[in-house]
Amino acid sequence: MKNKNVLRSLIEGMKDSPMKKQLLSKLDRKSGGAGGGLHDEFQVSAKGRIMIEEIDEDGQVVGVLADKKNLVVDGAEHILLRSFAGDTERTLYRNRIPKAANGVSPKYHIRLDKALTEVVSGQSTIAHSPNVIWSGVNEDDFETEYAFNPITLFVKEETSNEPGQVAFSISKTAVTGSVPLQAEIYSGYSNYFIGIGDGVKKEMPLDDTRIIKSGFALDSGKLTATVQGSTLKIEEKLSHVSFLFEKSNKGGQVEIKVNDQAHQTVETYDSNLATGETEDLLVEVSDLDFDSLQKVELTFAGADSGVTGPKIVVKSIETDALQKKDNTLIREFKNFENRFDTVEIYNTMPTPDENGHYVFRLLNFPVVKDSVKLNYDTTSLQEVDEKSKLSSGKFFVDHVRGYVYMSEAMTGLAVTFTTTNEFYEDQRENLLVSKNVTANDVKSGVVGAIDGVNRTFQPSGFVTGIGTVSGVRVYVNGVLTSSGISVAGQNITFSPAPAVGTVIEVEFNYSIPVRSYTLAFKPSSDIKVYDKSQALYDVALATKDLAAAGTAMLNPLNDKEVLISTRVKDGSPIGNIDLTYGTDERPGVPTGYKRAVILKPKKMNEYPWFALDRGEIQFVAEFKENTPMQAVTIREMGLFDGPRLDDSIRGFKNYPVSAFSLVRVAPTRKDTKTGMRVTWTITLTDEDGKSFKG
Repeated sequence: MKNKNVLRSLIEGMKDSPMKKQLLSKLDRKSGGAGGGLHDEFQVSAKGRIMIEEIDEDGQVVGVLADKKNLVVDGAEHILLRSFAGDTERTLYRNRIPKAANGVSPKYHIRLDKALTEVVSGQSTIAHSPNVIWSGVNEDDFETEYAFNPITLFVKEETSNEPGQVAFSISKTAVTGSVPLQAEIYSGYSNYFIGIGDGVKKEMPLDDTRIIKSGFALDSGKLTATVQGSTLKIEEKLSHVSFLFEKSNKGGQVEIKVNDQAHQTVETYDSNLATGETEDLLVEVSDLDFDSLQKVELTFAGADSGVTGPKIVVKSIETDALQKKDNTLIREFKNFENRFDTVEIYNTMPTPDENGHYVFRLLNFPVVKDSVKLNYDTTSLQEVDEKSKLSSGKFFVDHVRGYVYMSEAMTGLAVTFTTTNEFYEDQRENLLVSKNVTANDVKSGVVGAIDGVNRTFQPSGFVTGIGTVSGVRVYVNGVLTSSGISVAGQNITFSPAPAVGTVIEVEFNYSIPVRSYTLAFKPSSDIKVYDKSQALYDVALATKDLAAAGTAMLNPLNDKEVLISTRVKDGSPIGNIDLTYGTDERPGVPTGYKRAVILKPKKMNEYPWFALDRGEIQFVAEFKENTPMQAVTIREMGLFDGPRLDDSIRGFKNYPVSAFSLVRVAPTRKDTKTGMRVTWTITLTDEDGKSFKG
């Protein structure tokens, strides 16, 4: 029997019950070795089904997005047996906090078979399971979280105005007459979470045995072919595969076939590239039937006659093929995202701006240059690098601010893009804080002719008319000198005039007026500041440089404060500003994604939903609207025995989390405002394909 020891350990972990004894008996009586007689067979396999339903804000089903039967679910036996066994060290609680500003809930009524509280050993305590009390509350009155450690609130019996019912309220802190109320015990059995991912790309090692090569060889981390007719083949259950080719002036033609049928021809030769110069060329093969084996084959088909020593170079291969050894999703959705490759629909503003351009703004920005893709029906539009080049079918992108400009009004534009992972902020000029900063011991030469006649000089290390100078010290031929020298502000007067050839240097303090802006997060990379004309500021290295137009710097005494020159690059007064910067606190666009806790039945305590008489267990999870907070395409799901660390489930001790099962589903779109319910059913079957009876 397969995995006998694993099965025994799982069964022995069950609570004592007739079911536990029956399973151990079957395991011990399993046939094997010499001798005859009748023996029970303990042989099971698994089949599964996933249904994905669209739900509204009230949890009502409004449509079926996917219904997939007979999925191969690896490790289903472990899921069922562990669910029956329980996992008391991982009890999951449903914590609630009253939303009311005073921390006290409204009054509720509930029918109880005895008083709400009782006195035990001189202490008042609740006379019921906490779950009984929680069943009577209105969920809309509470903020809710799932956690591995409970929050204790306080329940107080109130005067009831409902005959035969007990009234109570719940408070965040103890009040007179209240007793402690523990959080709802959501699950005393093993806790499971469902995760979702887009599953488009997972890099396949180029030495992977699933890549069948003839004429291609691994050279310096790349697959290279120099002989025409060389082939490279992948035969897997997959829906998507992409190849990153190297273009050069030594390239050639690659024929791609799918299931022995011509798919496309790729040109990797570019005569405009110099010797040794290369560019990347990404080619994708999509929309394949992942339920059956797909054969994708590359052939070095030919090369231009003028090319000496042509070669085909494959730098990487990415695919969505699943393997049983995979224990994580290929690409589970993350807490922060920068790639938005599920199409969103945009419309330009109905009227042009002051320059006659039609505009729309991307939901997220700044964006990576050349990453914005626009399609209108089946036509791909072309990006230009200047607004002056706009014409029909072309667009210009302000990559910092996310604005897209067009020469004509358009609706129904299909858009994808990638952000830079920088955080963007803007501020109006009248909201910037005015302040002065002082640079001490600034050293410079002087302005004024040293000709034996001129007696008046000024320090050269400041901008005339900007800021004030104080504490001037004068050095004559390297010696600090005050005799025969008078200082008034920034004016230095010698008596008599210094002789020709005298070296005059000054040291002073310099107070500079600046504008201050405080960032939302602590920056972890360079700050870019843009003025009202969209020109990039110079980042100053020293405070005194802020006197120069178009300069900015991070305050060395405050790691969130940006100090900005009062003038932009052309010398005009500062206006509204834009800033971008990287920050570890927000490394991308927040998605609001977490693995979903498996729901338990509304009116029963069993968890998860299992039916021993059918050998079946059902996992149900819901991803509410704004989870994730952008449109996504779901291609795979995983069933896990815990959350991710990034899910921030309070009390999670970061124990090892296993992926019991991974499954591929047909690409399913989930919009930002669409809720989704996943129902994952796993059935154990015997050797005859019939449901295993527990």
